[in-house]
Amino acid sequence: MKKLLLCGFAFSVALSVSAQNRLSNHVTLKNASRYNKVATAQKQTTGIDNFSPVRVPAAPSASVSQSYRTSSTQSEYVIGNTLYDLQSNRGPARRIVNNGDGTISAAWTFSANQSGYPDRGTGYNYYDGSAWGAIPTARVEGVRTGFTNMAVSGGNEYTLTHNGSGAGVLSKRTKGAGTWTAYTPVGGTSPGTDVWFRMATGGANGNTVHAIVNSQGSGTTAILGQNGPLTYSRSQDGGVTWDIQHVVLPGCDSSFYAGFSAENYSIDCSGNTVVIAGADLMCDVVMWKSTDNGTTWTKTIIEAAPIAAYNTAADYAPLISDVDGDGVGDTILSNAGDINITLDNNGMVHATWSLMRCLDNDTTAGTSLGVFLTTSGIMYWNEGMSAPAEVAGLVDQDGDGQFTLPVGDGTNLPFGRYGNGGLTIHPQIGFDGNNNIFLVYSAVSEITDTINYNAALRHVFLTFSTDMGATWSLGEDLVPSAAQGGDGEYQEAVWPSIAKSNDNHVHVVYQRDPCPEYFVNNTSVYGPQNTSTNDIIYVSWNNAVGVSEITKANSFSMSQNYPNPVNGTTRFELNLNANSDVTVELYNVLGKLVKTETLNNLNAGSNVITLDLAGFNAGLYTYSVTVGAEKLTRTLMVK
Repeated sequence: MKKLLLCGFAFSVALSVSAQNRLSNHVTLKNASRYNKVATAQKQTTGIDNFSPVRVPAAPSASVSQSYRTSSTQSEYVIGNTLYDLQSNRGPARRIVNNGDGTISAAWTFSANQSGYPDRGTGYNYYDGSAWGAIPTARVEGVRTGFTNMAVSGGNEYTLTHNGSGAGVLSKRTKGAGTWTAYTPVGGTSPGTDVWFRMATGGANGNTVHAIVNSQGSGTTAILGQNGPLTYSRSQDGGVTWDIQHVVLPGCDSSFYAGFSAENYSIDCSGNTVVIAGADLMCDVVMWKSTDNGTTWTKTIIEAAPIAAYNTAADYAPLISDVDGDGVGDTILSNAGDINITLDNNGMVHATWSLMRCLDNDTTAGTSLGVFLTTSGIMYWNEGMSAPAEVAGLVDQDGDGQFTLPVGDGTNLPFGRYGNGGLTIHPQIGFDGNNNIFLVYSAVSEITDTINYNAALRHVFLTFSTDMGATWSLGEDLVPSAAQGGDGEYQEAVWPSIAKSNDNHVHVVYQRDPCPEYFVNNTSVYGPQNTSTNDIIYVSWNNAVGVSEITKANSFSMSQNYPNPVNGTTRFELNLNANSDVTVELYNVLGKLVKTETLNNLNAGSNVITLDLAGFNAGLYTYSVTVGAEKLTRTLMVK
């Protein structure tokens, strides 16, 4: 199998984004394992057919924002720290939850002992409405774990990690108080070794836990016919039992994909709607969606792989990245595998990932696929779009119209490396009560010190859209500079996570320290120097859109409709705390009211509501349910 390996670059002059499609010094790693992070830079000597990426992103395609907006509207707090400075191998898990009642739950992977990290586990802190708790000095779990997730539903907090034996550890407690209870193994008996979980919680009563995982870990023996099968499990009683255990989703088996790597997948849930996404170098960006709480699934390819054969077991053949059929490998613009997928307030799916240019010009089976680490750009897609678009990237902070990297030492990368990621990495999406979209990501910063390490540092940037992704704001640096009262010029900020639900403030956590890269895989130039404690930073960014706080309905809840898409009639479940009058309204994509029904004195408890949409034009609609002064909205599709 052609391994998804990493390439380095040799730099002899300053690089600018305006020239990033010119000839690059590309090298291929030799004798490296599938998950190896480290490269020694060498000159590329073989002939290359095409250094302009074969695929160009849809507009807006500029990777550099032409101006820079300083942040004077945010507060930040150190809520934790860790010496284990690897929060994710690809895209970050959701690690912060805005609970909608003034409280916030946050988690990260923690260790205070750099000698083998024997105390590694979930670091956790809670904002009780007035203050954060004390910085924790121990993990949540009673055993060594890693790579945590955070979720809150049904009045409970959940964290999900994997332990040293390759099983999931689900920890649960009443929100903000009490003792954590651990459940293991997550998903029942695994067909292989479970490593790098992702979790979402929800369901009609808030007690469903959805988990996805690589059920092979870093092993090489095929499991379920794949080198890294992505398996799905479900518990409908808060993790006590698992009624769906380690299944491969339809269209995710070895007929379609050779396997998945570490954390190149994402999951989200809202009521009974669940979405899962996967991505990787030279592979599809693909989504699975369920509207019946994970029982049945529909597959959608968000962006097809540039060469279909890389999706299948045919990857074992001696393929090259030849698109134009001339027998010479082409440079292809693909994804970096750091996919994030999120459902908005109306149940619409949104996805984001970073770009990576790839090249395979070696016809020997089993050799590596090269990556260009100066690639930049953040992609975005939602269900209302025909194709993804590039919406964010490097920020021109010095205002000269281009982005300039430091010269460096002439051999090593002039910035810290994070797996297969380029200059812009780790995007994640959240929303506010008006369904405005907020996107955070980490990118190499132009205003950071380059003397101490011959390298620039990364910062966390935030951009937002008020029109469902059609246009985006200028990127704002969330790491304050000296002029803003901080020391951002000397800080590396990575692995941002944004709360899915935001209000008058946008809530973000990230990891920060003074050195590029990370120490855990410490065989590269910057990693061995990075022995300092890493702070976990919480940022409260004043919502520039100026929306009111999210309304949390307390007197009723509702599920996503099923079936969806609709052809005729569809149903959804409405749970009332008391006998109530209910109004159901249907709006088309232009916001015009096209149907309304009033249901008088419905009984407390569960009610099944049927919508007859026969004769309606195909397209996207939203339906709203109003009970008293409270209102909830979902999205449906008529086909």
